[in-house]
Amino acid sequence: MKKVITAQKLFLIISLISCASLVKAQSSVQLNLLGQVEIPYNYSFQDTPIGGLSGLSYDSTNQTFYVISDDRSDLASARFYSFKITLNGRGKLVKGGINWQAMHTLKTKAGKNYAQGAIDPEGITVGPKGLIYISSEGDPQKNVAPFINAYSTDGIYKKSLPIPDEYWPANPQKRTHFGIRENLAFEGLSISPDGKRLYTAIENALLQDGPAADSTHSSPSRMMVYDMPSGHIAHQYEYEVSPVHFTGASHGEFSVDGLSDVLAIDNSGHLLAFDRNYVAGQGNKIYLYEVSSKEATDIKDVSSLKKNDRPVEPVNKTLVANMSDYGITIDNFEGLTIGPKLQNGDRLLLMVSDNNFSSSQKTLFTAFSLRVK
Repeated sequence: MKKVITAQKLFLIISLISCASLVKAQSSVQLNLLGQVEIPYNYSFQDTPIGGLSGLSYDSTNQTFYVISDDRSDLASARFYSFKITLNGRGKLVKGGINWQAMHTLKTKAGKNYAQGAIDPEGITVGPKGLIYISSEGDPQKNVAPFINAYSTDGIYKKSLPIPDEYWPANPQKRTHFGIRENLAFEGLSISPDGKRLYTAIENALLQDGPAADSTHSSPSRMMVYDMPSGHIAHQYEYEVSPVHFTGASHGEFSVDGLSDVLAIDNSGHLLAFDRNYVAGQGNKIYLYEVSSKEATDIKDVSSLKKNDRPVEPVNKTLVANMSDYGITIDNFEGLTIGPKLQNGDRLLLMVSDNNFSSSQKTLFTAFSLRVK
């Protein structure tokens, strides 16, 4: 019997081929699993529930890790935590290896705690002069603007970075068809090792750029690069989020594929990135990519990719790992950072999952040794 390819199937095939063409053959990054630790559900530290952990960073000057909670001041005031890691005698991360140091409450420009729903913190990175940069997704439905702010290590507001009109139009009426999507905005945040560039990325496409990722569409997300000395936006690039991958015939279930974090690994535009695929009833599939912006088109002056009439080359993506291949528990991984140098000369790569403050999900810290060829 002759098989008929429907238009929908043909579009999916074209989308998958298009995404595959962005992924180079072999990564220069090598990973070796060092262990995984689970933080119990509703674990309390300094009278706050540890959960919703969605971004990581490491400060080499004091050998301290920072992790942001995406609590919107619902269960406790918006906050981040500092902690240290202890590996055992064999260089493995085991139970007891996460040592909490302090909880840091975030303050508004007015010096107050953030009101409930006034912030949706997702990304965190340590910048020059000891500042902590934090991204908030915002909420278009409630007219809450996204932001990237700098704070002191004790959570005191210091300054804001500019957010372009493409992401948050000044006219509220325009936000119905222009700007960020609800709950699909600023997730990733990272600063280059030399402190000169800050990278951030949105989880899926801006409304005017293209569709959100689903089973038939990839999604043209944007990656934005700030020049740290000036605070100005230096570049914007397209990052193609893959279509949602389903197992079996359950396409009616809630699903999402998104760019959940980025991590600068050098000063030349090379990063690591999480593509997080989730389907209700099937769970998460987490893919780690090596990303290069070297040959990507700068779209800083492109207000709408759908209306753009010139060719755009997205960043190149190289598959580093399908996290399921390591035999670890897979959950909603949203944060990663590079830690200290290990005894063999590799670097510690740490990942964290966001349990959404749900008893059905897990808060997991997963450690690898990282080697870049």
